[in-house]
Amino acid sequence: VPASTTTVVVNKRVLAPEATTRAALSGNLDINAGSGNTTITMYDSLGTAHEVKVTFAKSATPANTWTWQASSTDTSIGVVGAGTITFNADGTIYTGGSGTISALTTNGSNRLNVAVDFSSIAQYTGSSGASNVAVADRDGYSSGTLQGFSIGTDGIVQGSYSNGQRQPLGEVGLAVFTNPEGMEKIGENLYTTTVNSGDYSGAVEVGTG
Repeated sequence: VPASTTTVVVNKRVLAPEATTRAALSGNLDINAGSGNTTITMYDSLGTAHEVKVTFAKSATPANTWTWQASSTDTSIGVVGAGTITFNADGTIYTGGSGTISALTTNGSNRLNVAVDFSSIAQYTGSSGASNVAVADRDGYSSGTLQGFSIGTDGIVQGSYSNGQRQPLGEVGLAVFTNPEGMEKIGENLYTTTVNSGDYSGAVEVGTG
């Protein structure tokens, strides 16, 4: 009895979303401003975007200490996240260079647990007198639909999606001819060798270009 087989069909017209798991912040918490904030866009496992605000406040004591608190006006999520950052006398972070923000959604997606990197934030006296903290890096994205494709010199077919992402769709075998323009067209996109083109002198292994 022959063994049964299962055919797995992968839908590459639609790219599945990826939940946010990490974010990195950078910038300056102005020592005279005493406060600052930034917003992180976080994607859940269903691809829904949620805006989470991180607010910084300078503590009166001890010196060079700030607290941070995560919140959101998005009623579809409950956000939990808070911590303390302490800076050295030279404005670099001493403790509290990382933290976690968790969010529980009401749309049936998985709980978000995002590792936040604060290590690129400094505490200096800025010329503007205001804090300036922004998102430097973040993973996660919404679902996307295939918008087009391109074929690289390595034979890999790359798909481009509406969410700005790219992924391999397939591969094409490539051959090298001495005179490719000497080949004879025998169909819509079919060509055959001729004496003028010569036989192929080599092939390109897919993925090596």
